[in-house]
Amino acid sequence: MPEWDDLTVPIALRSTFLPTPTAMHVVRLGYEPEPDELIRAVDLTPENYAKLCAHIRAGFECDAGGAPQPIAGLGYEGWNDRFYLGTGHYHLFRTCNEWTARGLRAAGVKMARWAPFPQCVLYHLPPAEPPAEAEPDPISP
Repeated sequence: MPEWDDLTVPIALRSTFLPTPTAMHVVRLGYEPEPDELIRAVDLTPENYAKLCAHIRAGFECDAGGAPQPIAGLGYEGWNDRFYLGTGHYHLFRTCNEWTARGLRAAGVKMARWAPFPQCVLYHLPPAEPPAEAEPDPISP
């Protein structure tokens, strides 16, 4: 499986200006992530949540039975992430960040008209609130 070290200038230019096949990278966390500068909370109505889920599902190329098609081999992290065949093509004007922004727009979230970079997506989302610290028990010593 290719890694970031395999990226060359010709490959970067080709993928920037010529449409390339898409892939979906899925990571299973198995825990509640802690808020930081890259994690944002988004409140959605049930209807808008369904629209976001539909956008995500539409990003997977599925087999005849409707199951996403994994790409052979493991992902970057090992057992907890995988790559799947995606739908459509990526290029300079259709990046993974723009795909994310389109899904959020479909779910009624205000987004930039074009979001080629992660900052374009994160700018419109309020920072996550850190977890509230528990109040001390006034009865305990």
